[in-house]
Amino acid sequence: LERLRVRARELPGPGAGYWLGVCLTACGRPDEALDHLERAHAVVCAEGASPLRQAIVLAAIEAILHHGRSLLPLDDWFDRLGPVASPDPAITGPGALPGLLLALTFRRPDHSDLAGWRELVEALLERPDRSAVHAPAAHALLVHHLWAGETRQALPLIERLSALVERGGGAPSLTAVFLHVGRAVHEFLDGRPADCIASARTGLSIADAAGIPAWNSHLRGFAAAAALSAGDDVRAEGWLREMAEGLDHGRRFDTALYHMLQVWLLLDREEGARALGHAEHGLREAQALGATVPQFVACYQMALVCHEEGNGEAAREQLRAAGELAIRLDNPMLRFMHAIARARLALDGEGELEPALREALAIGRGRDYLGCWCWQPRLVARLCGEALRRGIEPEYVRSLVWRRLLPAPDGLGESSSWPWPVRIHTLGRFELSIRGGPPSLGRKPPHMPLTLLRVLIALGGRDVPRERVIELLWPDSEPEVAAKTLSVTLGRLRRLLELEQAVVANDGNLALNPSFVWLDVWAFERACPANGSEPEGSSGMLAATLAEYRGPFLPDTEAPWAIVMRERLAQRFSLGLRRHGQTLEAQGLWRDAAALYRRGIDSAPLDEHFHERLIHCLLEQRRHGEALEALMRCERLLTAHGLPVTPELNELRNRIHTANP
Repeated sequence: LERLRVRARELPGPGAGYWLGVCLTACGRPDEALDHLERAHAVVCAEGASPLRQAIVLAAIEAILHHGRSLLPLDDWFDRLGPVASPDPAITGPGALPGLLLALTFRRPDHSDLAGWRELVEALLERPDRSAVHAPAAHALLVHHLWAGETRQALPLIERLSALVERGGGAPSLTAVFLHVGRAVHEFLDGRPADCIASARTGLSIADAAGIPAWNSHLRGFAAAAALSAGDDVRAEGWLREMAEGLDHGRRFDTALYHMLQVWLLLDREEGARALGHAEHGLREAQALGATVPQFVACYQMALVCHEEGNGEAAREQLRAAGELAIRLDNPMLRFMHAIARARLALDGEGELEPALREALAIGRGRDYLGCWCWQPRLVARLCGEALRRGIEPEYVRSLVWRRLLPAPDGLGESSSWPWPVRIHTLGRFELSIRGGPPSLGRKPPHMPLTLLRVLIALGGRDVPRERVIELLWPDSEPEVAAKTLSVTLGRLRRLLELEQAVVANDGNLALNPSFVWLDVWAFERACPANGSEPEGSSGMLAATLAEYRGPFLPDTEAPWAIVMRERLAQRFSLGLRRHGQTLEAQGLWRDAAALYRRGIDSAPLDEHFHERLIHCLLEQRRHGEALEALMRCERLLTAHGLPVTPELNELRNRIHTANP
C-alpha cells in the first residue's frame, strides 16, 4: 500500500490510483479507496478513451458494496458505466463483474442493461481457464435470482457453489460461507424452515472457523425468519437476541434486517404499538441503504403495522408505495407479497378480498412459491380457507397447506373441507388418506402400525396413556420389551403417515395431532354431544355430520377395545338423530324427518322412538297406508324379540284407524 501511495503521488497517470483503490477495498478501507478511484477516473476522462476507465468504475462499485452503509452513491457510478462489454481480465479482479451484478440487483434491478451484464457473469461460469471467477460469479447470480423472486433458477447455482466448496476440500472459506448463506435463504423461501436453520448453523460454524464474521448477522437473521415462518416465535426470539449481540450498526443491510425481523415477531404477537418503533427504524435504515427489496419490505411491513394500529390512511399509503415499487421492478415475489397484504387488509373490510386472493395465488402457483418475507402461518391459512371457499386455485392451495403444514383456521377446527395432511375415516369403514391420496402400504400392509393407529382412535385419540396401549397390544411382553416395541411401532406409524408431527408423544401419553390430523370421530363427537344438547355451530352442521355417518365404528373388528367406542358413538348417533328430528318436525319438514327416522331404525331396529316418530310423520303427510305398514312392522319386530307393544304405539294405531276407518 505504501509503495502504491508513493507511485500514485509520483505518476500523473490513473493506473497507480486505480490499483491503490483496489488494494484499499481488499484491506477493508473502502472510503479511502473511493477517494483514489474518483481521482483516477477524473484523470482517465481527461485523457480520453482507455480500457482502464471501465475497470475504475467497476472497482468503485465494488468499494461501495464493501462499504455497507449506503448504496445511494452507486447511481453516479452506474451513469459512468458505458455500454455492456467484458472488462480487460488483465486489470480487473475476479469479483468485478459479479460485484456489478450484485450492485445492480440491490440498487437498480430495473436497469436497462442488467440483462446484458448478467449474461457476461453467466459466461464467467463457462470459462475453464479462470476458475477463480467461478465462485464470485455463482454467488452473484444466486443472489440475483433470489432477490428477483426466481427461486427455481437458484437451485443449480447452489449446486455449483457446493461443487466448488467440495473441490476445495471442504475447508472453511468465504465461498463456503456464501454457499450456506444462499442455501439458507433459498430454503427459507422454499418453505423448509428446519433446513434453513440447519444451513444457518453450519454457515456460522464455517464462518467462525474461517474467521469471517461479516455474514453472521445475515445467517442468524434468516434462521430467525425461518422460525417465524414456522410459527415458532420463541426460537425466533432466541436468534434475534444472538443477532442483536453481534450487530454492526454501520452495516445497514444488517440493521434493516434486524428491525424488520422484530416487526415480524411483534406482528405475530399482535403487539402493534411495539412493532411501530421497529417499523419506523427499519424504514429509515432501508431508505438510507437504498436497496430496493428492503425498501419494499419496509413499506410493506409499515402498512401492516399501521393497519393493526387502526391507521387506515397510513396503511393504504404505505401499501400503495410498496405496490408501485413491486410493479416498477416487475418482481413476482414482491407482487405476490403485495397481493397477500391487500388480502390481509380486505379481511378487515379494507378493499376487495377476492381480486387480491386471485392475484396472489395465481403468482404463487406460477412460481410454486412456498414462502416469503413476513410469512404468517395463521394468516396464510386463513387466506387459504377463503380461497378454497371461493374455488380459487384449489390445487395450489391444497399443496400449500400440505407442504407448509398450515393449521386449520379458526372455525374449521374439525371441518372435512380443509385439506388436512392426514384424514382418517372409521365410521362404517377404515380409510386412511395422506395428502389427498392413499398411503404407500407396499406389498404387505404394515399390520402393527395400523393396529396402533386404530387403538389410539378407539381410546379417543387424545392423551392416551402408553401403559394402556401396551396393555391392549402386548399384554404378555416384559415391560422393557413392550416399551421398545411401542417405540419402534410408533416410528413406523409416523413414517406411514408421512408426517413426524402427526402423532405426539409426551408426559407418558400418545395423541393424534389435531393440527394435522382430521378424524371423523372427532368431528362426529363435536356435532353430536353425548347429552344430546345443542351442538356447537348450526343445525346444518349436525345434519351434515349425521349424513356422513356411514355405519358403526371400525366394523371390521370385534376387538374389545373397539366395541366400547362403537357403542358410545352409536348412542351419540341416536341422540343426534332425535335432536335433528325434533328440529325438522318443528319446521314442518315431515318428509325429511321420516327419512331421518328410517336411518334411526336401520341403526337401532329395537328403538321404539324412531318407529313412533316415523309413523307420526307419515300421518302428518296423510300417508295412512304407509303408517299402518310401519306400525305392523314394528309390532312384528317387538314380538319376535319378546318385547311388549308400547302404549304410544297403541295410541298411534288408534289415530290410524280414526283417520282411515
